[in-house]
Amino acid sequence: MKTFTVTARRAGKWWALEVPEVPGVFSQVRRLDQAEAMARDALATMLDVAPDSFGIEVEPALDDAAREVLEALARAKEQVGRVQRDATLAAQRAAVVLTRDDGLSMRDAGEVMKLSHQRIAQILEEAEHLGETIGKVGGGDFGGVDLPKGAPNDPHGAHEGPVRRPA
Repeated sequence: MKTFTVTARRAGKWWALEVPEVPGVFSQVRRLDQAEAMARDALATMLDVAPDSFGIEVEPALDDAAREVLEALARAKEQVGRVQRDATLAAQRAAVVLTRDDGLSMRDAGEVMKLSHQRIAQILEEAEHLGETIGKVGGGDFGGVDLPKGAPNDPHGAHEGPVRRPA
């Protein structure tokens, strides 16, 4: 499927739309979220094709200052994503250590971590999936914490209560 790039330039209170690939296709919209539909309609009319027979990518034409702040925003979002992944791994480590090593129930681990026991169960389940199967989760990212068979996140272990590390 062919995808057309639509350039949207601010013109007063309007966005002026142009499709450089197809000379003569111009339109305008008040809000940028309307640009795809308007450009699709203009292109379909000009090319005499069905509106769903091609793709549209709207590219707002922004000045250098706007592009710079948007790039800074993208970098900040990436950093937030890395920090969130680190926090998730730390929560998984804490839940596994508290329930397995320290023998706390999921309710007590939840109280210590300031989370519900249901969230602890979810975190332990996520830790299980991170390691592919119950057993050795592996080094690096999870710190080599192993999840024993019958851990509270083992759906087949029917385990209730604390999990102790095998001697």
